[in-house]
Amino acid sequence: MTVALQQAVTEGTARRLLADGLGRLSPAGKTGTSNDGRDSWFAGYTGDHLTVVWMGNDQNAQTGLYGATGAMRVWSGLFARLPSAPLRVSGKGLDWQWVLPQGSSSTDADCAGARRFPFVAGAAPAYAACAPSYAEPADADGTGTEEPGFWSRLFGRDKPAEPAQPATSPAP
Repeated sequence: MTVALQQAVTEGTARRLLADGLGRLSPAGKTGTSNDGRDSWFAGYTGDHLTVVWMGNDQNAQTGLYGATGAMRVWSGLFARLPSAPLRVSGKGLDWQWVLPQGSSSTDADCAGARRFPFVAGAAPAYAACAPSYAEPADADGTGTEEPGFWSRLFGRDKPAEPAQPATSPAP
């Protein structure tokens, strides 16, 4: 879980922490916003500190803030000044494997879209060789630049985009 939350910082909604100079701490964290925009929160930790910041309005009104624009900014300001040790994931009991984008099989490092994840030793999925069906999906214009969301990429929940269909005109 720590690796997933560290990737939320390096690739997800909390990546602003890197621009704030906190990459040296290898923090792990998660932003959050209530559906109605009344709450902004960030839970994050480093090697020796954990802090959760919540921001909201006492009248239960919308704040206009998101997790990354409200609570995480407060967290960042605090950790920029707080002496803190970097967060390191111990390799003890872990088996790092390259995993296919769908998350269903271990694979080779050079397989398109493969990502490296830790598993409890002995719990990694079975090996599968690269196959054309595991190639990165192209977006509607065929350039392959459309990116799935962070958590979807992390846990392989994205489905390839449907190819764009040519426009047809009604028969005369």
